Amino acid sequence: MPSTHFRDFRIYSNWFWVLGEFQMKSRSTCLAIALGALLGTSAGAQDTKNAMLFDYPTAAISRLEKADAPEVAKAAGVISLEWNFIKDSFRNLGSPTENFRLTMNHNEELLQTAADDPNDKLSVELVKYVEEDLVLKSNYIRERSVEATISAAIYSEVAVDVRTMKNGGEIDGYFIGFSPRHMAGSDPLIKFNNPTNPSKGSLPPGRYEMTAMLNNQVVQRQEVSIGILGQQGIPIICLVP
Repeated sequence: MPSTHFRDFRIYSNWFWVLGEFQMKSRSTCLAIALGALLGTSAGAQDTKNAMLFDYPTAAISRLEKADAPEVAKAAGVISLEWNFIKDSFRNLGSPTENFRLTMNHNEELLQTAADDPNDKLSVELVKYVEEDLVLKSNYIRERSVEATISAAIYSEVAVDVRTMKNGGEIDGYFIGFSPRHMAGSDPLIKFNNPTNPSKGSLPPGRYEMTAMLNNQVVQRQEVSIGILGQQGIPIICLVP
């Protein structure tokens, strides 16, 4: 018959063993919950980051690549490559600026319009415009990607300096605006806040119609390409009447 002290020792030993097992399971459960929360937060952050990107226009590009018009099909192939390159460039950096997304959404709308009738003359014009705009954007990103510091903002915008001139000399007081080139003739989509000279701001790389306004009236329209290699920092001259 075991002694009372021995029985008590076994009871206490079993109790401590059960307590230890409970503590280990509790720590494991807490660790699993913490890891789950961390992974969920990371996934949520990634979803939020990706949600701010622009969608690849799969259906439109697929139809355009099958167009009978060879120039449309060829341009659609280039558009597909450049669109994916631009989107992938932002994937690990975060969301592009609002203006960059605005111009990409405009390109998507043009592709969808072209895809409604891929062999129409207007579709040829639209896809060529989008191709040229995307090539400017992607080449600008490639140029900036070799720098020591990169960010979504650096990829998104080009610093722009506009000076208005008349009769060979600078003239002040004009407000400058820009719209995607295919919206030529409309009110400017993006406006710089300060008048010339100079009028400064930033724009996504791409093709634009630049407008000069005096007393709330557009007095000049001029086609410009923003983000061309080697032209960063060179003022844009707008000749006003």
